[in-house]
Amino acid sequence: MLPTIFGAWRSLVAHLAGGQVVTSSNLVVPTIFFNKYIICSILKYYANYKEAIMNKYILLLLVSLILITACENEDNISDNSLLTQAEAVIDNFPDPYTFIDSLNTPINTLVESEPILVSGINAPVLIDIIGGSYSIDGGAFTSQPGQVESGQSVVVSHTSSSENGDVTSTFLTIGGYTDNFSSLTEVEISDNE
Repeated sequence: MLPTIFGAWRSLVAHLAGGQVVTSSNLVVPTIFFNKYIICSILKYYANYKEAIMNKYILLLLVSLILITACENEDNISDNSLLTQAEAVIDNFPDPYTFIDSLNTPINTLVESEPILVSGINAPVLIDIIGGSYSIDGGAFTSQPGQVESGQSVVVSHTSSSENGDVTSTFLTIGGYTDNFSSLTEVEISDNE
């Protein structure tokens, strides 16, 4: 009796899925493609198929397996979609920023840049500096690596050169993007008479 039931099951599944009738002894495994139409068709098919009471129990078992499999697959698809969305949302490379250089700066003077606004990221990123120090949101200046978040402002500073007409540069890196702040000391003008 069981081979007959499984044979009819394979034939029904193949017919409803638009494929050819399966003639091998392998049982078709229910997958997410089963929907209400197929389940209703199976119920109608077996309701008209009055071979034995055992068929009803087998039918209930098969329909239960279909529903359980469909629900598990739907949950897995939903979980994977949420994971993919969460991974896609992380952005830790900032929008480009540019410092305005200081010109005609007095020699041996502490010079501060205009603030730049960190944007284009949605997670804390590394901030590091070479040749000077930085301050986040008006805090204390430091030359140590740290972290910065979107919406925070950063100011860099250094001491200008001790020579006239000389350039001093400070390099600030935020999340892999680097720009430099430079100061050019004033040129000494000599009076030749």
